Amino acid sequence: DWDGNIVKDKQISSITLPYNDPVDGLVKATFPGKYGTLSFGYNNLPITNKNQGSPSINMGNEIWEGANTRFMMNPAGNMSFYNEGNSSKYGTRFIGFNSTQGISTSPVTVDSFSWEITSNDVVNGFKRVYGSVGNGQNAYLLTNATKFIVVSGSGTADLAVKTYNGIGELVGNGSSAAISVNWDATNSKLTGDNVYFLTSADRYGNVNTSDNATIDTVILSDSNLNNYAANSLFFAAPGAQATGVKLAGTNDANINQYKLYSNGQVGYYWVDDSISGGATGDVNTGDFYQMTPVKTINGQTIYRAAKVTDVQNNNVGATYNYIVVNDMSTAEITFSDLTKQVFKVTGANVTEAFGTNTPVITTNTIDSVLKLNHAVSMGQGNGNSGDLYKVSVAIVYSGINVVDIYVTNIA
Repeated sequence: DWDGNIVKDKQISSITLPYNDPVDGLVKATFPGKYGTLSFGYNNLPITNKNQGSPSINMGNEIWEGANTRFMMNPAGNMSFYNEGNSSKYGTRFIGFNSTQGISTSPVTVDSFSWEITSNDVVNGFKRVYGSVGNGQNAYLLTNATKFIVVSGSGTADLAVKTYNGIGELVGNGSSAAISVNWDATNSKLTGDNVYFLTSADRYGNVNTSDNATIDTVILSDSNLNNYAANSLFFAAPGAQATGVKLAGTNDANINQYKLYSNGQVGYYWVDDSISGGATGDVNTGDFYQMTPVKTINGQTIYRAAKVTDVQNNNVGATYNYIVVNDMSTAEITFSDLTKQVFKVTGANVTEAFGTNTPVITTNTIDSVLKLNHAVSMGQGNGNSGDLYKVSVAIVYSGINVVDIYVTNIA
């Protein structure tokens, strides 16, 4: 609900939703009623739900994919897709905005479909954002008094809510956070779950003009939130491709499994290639990705993988060197643009991620700064005394601290 409470174990007495009847066409239908039973109405809900089955066909007891969106429910258990005359509690849906504030743009950019809050906005204490053109494209303020309710999972088994109090908590230690409805420019459609918000005036009935513009609460799915911070990056090793494993229960060729690293640990993730292009790794350096849940199929989370180029917090194609061989606290990183910077590496996760590269030494697994320094200083590269090995890495860092070091090659 609008306070972030999980509503469960509530008996549904009726469901009202848009229904496309073969005879009457698109109607506002209530179940049970003229158009079918309560169970029939439930199975027609456009949301992620459990298939109740049918006596006429051999199917049931499975999770049906659907959108995460809003429904109203009164104390009597009447569930409705419509606001039923109580628009102040229904909220406003954010579906993107025109980036030129009312002037038609061509082409429409993905930036028009997200609210991005930066660390500078946190310092200022507010972020000015816009609603959709269809709702008048009003200007609003997100502040440190705005509550962000982020919902993940579906059903009582794994439904979870994380509440961020203010833009400061939402951005956290990262450089920015973005609330996006995930516009698919290729297919000209929204691929994210719904985002709804209430202004202070909506929620409390205030008529003060500042309250009309201040957003009190935002409810969104975790698929709509991207936090750009060091600990949210996933790494695909050099030359990485889909594993070839297919997800049971779907024939969608665009759903593929990828092997990715996060926080120094390897994992396997399902990605919808149709909205992201996959999570492959550059043949020489590998690539970083931002992973955002977009849907669930048979209980498995499906992600959109957005490639993250070399920006603050990450770099591929870098070279590692120590300051002093027995100093495990600092290292010099030569970035892909050949600039150099000294970092603290005391708490860094060190992980081998060679991918399709063939390192010249493979005798010891490099999983610590100590072994990394030894790899650099083995000194007998190509039999020439005094030569140092070139150790290529992809790094994730926050400020002067390196969080993750992925060793991609030794030459």
